[in-house]
Amino acid sequence: MARWVVALLVLAGCDAVWRIDHLPDAFSPTTPSFVQAEWKSDSDYQNPYTSFSVDVGSQQAGELSVVAICWATSPGIDKVTEASGNMYHLAVPSAQMGSTGQSIYYAESVAAAAANTVTVAFNSSGQARNPDVRIAEYAGVRASDALDAISSGDGMLSLDMDSGALVTTGANDLLVVASCVASQTDALPGFEQRALSAPNGNTIADAIAGAPGTVRATGTQSALGTWVLQLVAFKAAGQR
Repeated sequence: MARWVVALLVLAGCDAVWRIDHLPDAFSPTTPSFVQAEWKSDSDYQNPYTSFSVDVGSQQAGELSVVAICWATSPGIDKVTEASGNMYHLAVPSAQMGSTGQSIYYAESVAAAAANTVTVAFNSSGQARNPDVRIAEYAGVRASDALDAISSGDGMLSLDMDSGALVTTGANDLLVVASCVASQTDALPGFEQRALSAPNGNTIADAIAGAPGTVRATGTQSALGTWVLQLVAFKAAGQR
């Protein structure tokens, strides 16, 4: 939003003069940008996991890291940690449809690192089967208080998927959507796919919201089955 400054100037021996200045808005939000993505999965149901790790490439200071975690027959996530010590927070809580579940975590303003490892620890009351982790990193997101809004949808015996609606509160929000499907994610219209796990067929994708308002993600999977589709909005750097 543009800012105008109105000032009353009084000069010695002169009448008062009104002066109006237009100043650039120091708080204009930037447009977040994609940096890199990684994924790792195990489609062998016979392999149980209490934790699952994914190596990521070099990171620049200040980036946002988003981690989407899909699993089968697990009681959920205990925590997400990183070798560099960045703190991960829950963005979208666990959604379970049948044996399929998914959560999204994020870390703000990560430290610079030549390489890193993200580790997902599953709850100690059970073991995860078919873990599937997708990681996407972004620049141009607020360094703190970045989470703006979330939504989550799930279903079964359908091809169509819908995350449900969320409402963004500022301009240029980064939208990140992640799917966890029984077959293969075919399409997420309006979103740029950044990683598609194989052979599990789960994706992480993103878009820029533009003006504040209501948004949702929709998509399809290749065969009838269970699905979870989760959407999260992050505030752009420069948002108040």
